[in-house]
Amino acid sequence: MCKQNEINECDKLINKYILRARKFIEYGCFQYGKYSYAIGKKPTADFISDFQYFVLTKSTKSLESIRTLLDIGHTEDVFVLARTMFEGYLASRYICEEYNDDLLNDFIFIPQLIAQRKVIYENEEARVRGN
Repeated sequence: MCKQNEINECDKLINKYILRARKFIEYGCFQYGKYSYAIGKKPTADFISDFQYFVLTKSTKSLESIRTLLDIGHTEDVFVLARTMFEGYLASRYICEEYNDDLLNDFIFIPQLIAQRKVIYENEEARVRGN
């Protein structure tokens, strides 16, 4: 078992990260890709920044949930959220380091269109709904 002072130190670190991440998200995150698209009507690599901000925002919210789940003793759920945060980080790094238009579609645009039910993903291919 962890000693109480170790638990308090971990709580302080989590709270510090959440506070700094919230400040950055509130004041520093700007949707460069969406802005560039509005001007040029063409997707650009600026959407990578948008995706990274999304991953940071989602990870911060997950960390807030992790803090709550730890308080009530749901450790298994904490590991699920921690894994999700790690996978978001990996996707973000992969897109940043291996950028091309296909990756932008697979990681950013197609999932958004699927969520909006405008596109169906079947047989490893995205197609417009109704076609």
